[in-house]
Amino acid sequence: MLGGTDPAVLRDLVAEQNDATLAHYAERLAERTGGRRFDPSTLSRALLRLDLPRKKDAARRRAGPTRRPRRA
Repeated sequence: MLGGTDPAVLRDLVAEQNDATLAHYAERLAERTGGRRFDPSTLSRALLRLDLPRKKDAARRRAGPTRRPRRA
């Protein structure tokens, strides 16, 4: 899944900050694994396999759908 890297490292990262971007997870994982780099798409698949959903920060969500004028 992560090429021999212990999945517990990724679990710990998600537990610490579950609203991080995949790029941020890749950067932090490289720090903890001695510089080994992972593609964000690889981390996305690993998170899905580990059943670790990422939560979005409420402050970063969109306000809602755009309002469009009604057509007559």
